Amino acid sequence: MMERLFAHWQQNLPMVLYRYPGDQAITIRLQESAELRFPENTGKSGFIISPFDPEDRAFCIGGDTLIHAEEDDFPVQPYVSALESWDIPQSPQFELMISEALDALRTTDLEKVVLSEYLDRPSESSPFILFSRLINHYPRAFCYCWHHPAKGTWLGASPEILIEEQQGVAQIMSLAGTKPVSDGFGPEWTTKEEHEQELVTDYIREVAKTHLSEVVVQPRETTRAGNLYHLKTMITGKRKSDLMDILRDLHPTPAIAGVPRNTALKFIMEHEQYDREFYTGYLGEYNTGSGEKSSIYVNLRCMQWFRDKVQIYVGGGITAGSDIQAEWQELVAKSKTIGAILDK
Repeated sequence: MMERLFAHWQQNLPMVLYRYPGDQAITIRLQESAELRFPENTGKSGFIISPFDPEDRAFCIGGDTLIHAEEDDFPVQPYVSALESWDIPQSPQFELMISEALDALRTTDLEKVVLSEYLDRPSESSPFILFSRLINHYPRAFCYCWHHPAKGTWLGASPEILIEEQQGVAQIMSLAGTKPVSDGFGPEWTTKEEHEQELVTDYIREVAKTHLSEVVVQPRETTRAGNLYHLKTMITGKRKSDLMDILRDLHPTPAIAGVPRNTALKFIMEHEQYDREFYTGYLGEYNTGSGEKSSIYVNLRCMQWFRDKVQIYVGGGITAGSDIQAEWQELVAKSKTIGAILDK
């Protein structure tokens, strides 16, 4: 299996490997040409990948060759995790950005903005080795590894469904608020985290009313993803719009941008000083055939792979109740989720 994947990768051809939460089956799509394909011309199914910027176009990786594998095909070799020496000093740029966000929250209509940072870490492991560690470490996350010669190589383990749909029934996840896991203790949610999650839920509810009928908002609950807790609310209903139309209105949600959306996006573009590219975009398998399931995830807990390093992307929601030091510690905790698979 590994030899076949390496051969395809060495030809610099598009490919994607992914595994759903709680599953051991791995789907592999190998595209036999380097062309950039788009959802509107890929037929009934594909693997869609969207950047964070809603003005940028989503593309697809086709399944010219479709392979079904198991986790046993990706054994994890012993290694020493980089977390044993994980030391990330606070960024002055990040501190300034949060201060400016807090000023904007007091003086403009901005209610929440999600700000991010990327961290360069050395790594000499191949993407497939890293993917094998991802699926081993995070059995309850959507794990993926994709490569396209025009877009790069990305890996991730996302806890957040954007939308799932099958036989006309759709469910959308509102996920926000973060607490580190502490042995023996459940999270104690503050007003800040509860308000942050309510903003996301309210936004998704309004989008759902446009595209779904019989909308139901489930009770809020706590969910665990790796070494972090989150607040989660599921919104369900019967789909009455095309899936791509729903995605266009949903993305980006306040969970990865802010409220109001246009104000938050403007602040992000002016202050982050780097291109998120596919971090906080969305990705997953979509199907337009009758009865087939589509599962689209938010691209969280992810990294971009380079030959001698990886770039880890992390972010957090800033509201009027945010504390600069606490926000930095949350980013460090999030970086450890994906950092756990790196060599020392």
